[in-house]
Amino acid sequence: MIVRVVLLFLFSITTFFSKVESYNHLPPLSRAVGHRRQVMKSVGHRRQFVKSFVKIATTGALVTTAFPSVSFAEGKDELIMQLKDGRKLLEPLSDKLQAEQWDAVRSVLKGPGLGELWNLGESKNTIAKLAKKTDNMMLMELGNELQISLQMADQLTYDNAFVYFQPGNGKVDIKGPQSMVKKAISQLDEIVEMAAED
Repeated sequence: MIVRVVLLFLFSITTFFSKVESYNHLPPLSRAVGHRRQVMKSVGHRRQFVKSFVKIATTGALVTTAFPSVSFAEGKDELIMQLKDGRKLLEPLSDKLQAEQWDAVRSVLKGPGLGELWNLGESKNTIAKLAKKTDNMMLMELGNELQISLQMADQLTYDNAFVYFQPGNGKVDIKGPQSMVKKAISQLDEIVEMAAED
């Protein structure tokens, strides 16, 4: 959504400057005197230029009004709320692991709310944003530990999905990913508590 708004804005700016460019190339009215057709053509171009300018200005105002989040970064409280929502997503995973719902567990771990915390890079990482916003680099360290827990939970769950096709004893490991999920929950609690204090 934000990308679409930015592209619309850039297109509007480009259109505006192309209109300015074409306006600058119009013949001056003094040279157009006596050439009625040329005068009418230049007046038409100027009117079109003004219409385009008004349209672009209106579009820019609407975009800024309709999408205020484009111009403002996420606040500390919003980032903490995202972490709390991510924690809620972890709570039912232990039961899903017990029921051997491997794909469902991995979908939650890689999906919105949790995927940003370990799988999508630092620029999208909620904890990294929060650490920068609060100037608390301890949050980054805790976030790195959380990344390891979530990654291990995902890897152990993935291994369970293919245990029967791999060499080894062929036993499913449910306690391993469950302990990683439990650890991730406690790590998120610690991160939220520390961020709320700042």
